[in-house]
Amino acid sequence: MKEISNSQTYSDGEYTFRNFTQLGEEEKKMIWEWRNHPAIRQWMADQGEIPLENHLRFIESLKDRKDRAYWLVEKNGEAVGVADFVKIDYRKGEGEPGYYLSPANLNSGLGLEFNYHFRHLLFHTFEVDKFKGYILIGNERAFLMSLFFGLWPFKIYSQNGKEYIMLKGSREDFDKVNPAHLTKDFVRHLRANKKVDWTQIKSSLQSND
Repeated sequence: MKEISNSQTYSDGEYTFRNFTQLGEEEKKMIWEWRNHPAIRQWMADQGEIPLENHLRFIESLKDRKDRAYWLVEKNGEAVGVADFVKIDYRKGEGEPGYYLSPANLNSGLGLEFNYHFRHLLFHTFEVDKFKGYILIGNERAFLMSLFFGLWPFKIYSQNGKEYIMLKGSREDFDKVNPAHLTKDFVRHLRANKKVDWTQIKSSLQSND
């Protein structure tokens, strides 16, 4: 796995990834406002509002961290969301990705394309081998999108009274997705999985806890 630089802006297709530590004050404040938006907070592990001073202090702390990276994501120069990669283990070539779209881009249809380019960046620019992520039970869209991109449910994870599904994925599984037919294949995937049966999923994963 290649080292991720805090000072470098990365690109994948029409998307650019600018590290939080390189942003101006207005951009940092914009991200803070996004993060505290109710539609964003509802899917976070910490659903409380974050004070601005805490947000700015966190960004400052990232300058000395090698185990995590956060980016403002732009498409054709327009800020559309946030992506992060945490718990980075360079020796194992793995970590945990996360993302959210800006409130203005929620339900816009951008999430599929955004996800593809973020994952492509991780696997083919940083040469990550594998990663795991957590989906809050009830976040159906995020769960189905994770399945589409080759992640598979592994176990149940509980934190602060909330239950999550842990998923794992690899570069090999991601590369099975055909970018030329991304939207068409995803629509077919949604039709085949119209309703997520969380009870059944939890039951099938209990033996892995």
